[in-house]
Amino acid sequence: MNDERDPDERGEKPIRFWCLENVEFLRNLTEVERAEFLKQAQVYSYRKDQLIFQPGDLCDTVYFVEEGLVKIYQVSPAGRKLTLMLLCGRGQPFGVMALAECERRQFYAQALAESRICLISRNYLRYFTRKNMLVCCKIIKLMGSRQTEIRVKLEEMVFKTVPQRLATLLLKLSIEFGEQTPDGRRIGIAFTHQELAELIGASREHVVATLKRFRERQFITLDPARRIILGDELALHQQANV
Repeated sequence: MNDERDPDERGEKPIRFWCLENVEFLRNLTEVERAEFLKQAQVYSYRKDQLIFQPGDLCDTVYFVEEGLVKIYQVSPAGRKLTLMLLCGRGQPFGVMALAECERRQFYAQALAESRICLISRNYLRYFTRKNMLVCCKIIKLMGSRQTEIRVKLEEMVFKTVPQRLATLLLKLSIEFGEQTPDGRRIGIAFTHQELAELIGASREHVVATLKRFRERQFITLDPARRIILGDELALHQQANV
């Protein structure tokens, strides 16, 4: 685990409640169970672009986003990055494979913005799930859905073209980070061309060319802050499913 993280001095109980209140598998806990769980939570701040963990680090912690944006990615032998998922929104868990028999991290986790992360030790979470079978079942379901999400992304790289993958990504980002405007649904985060390329496993040059075609065909526009606006979602859906 990255040793440069900074303990959050504001990590008192109210903050810890906030960082875990949207964790789906904790919603049905009793007040006593919730208080017991939250005593184990620690909150750390991470700077923009700071690594949270990397391959080879011990799998001894499960993380929850309190605020900010985190990406999970891997690097090919040739050095190309592939972003597997983006995590934004209070209560989003990551690093959950620590609860399996995984002893070392396989992926990178990096803060894409100033972020505050809630940490729970693997040993305590395992102890806690043994006492609460409903939580245990929900965590197993979560791990399965994350593995499926990664498998689908890798399959898309094999079977879909770059325009199909980029159209699919823009639609997904508009759902996760979108806000409605008079000109269409705007993705609330300004992604660089390189970041978009890493999200679909393509070269930056190919992404730039594809975005240019999408703009020429008025599928998308850009606001003054270079955030993407989906001007024609129907056309993007058709492009994604060609």
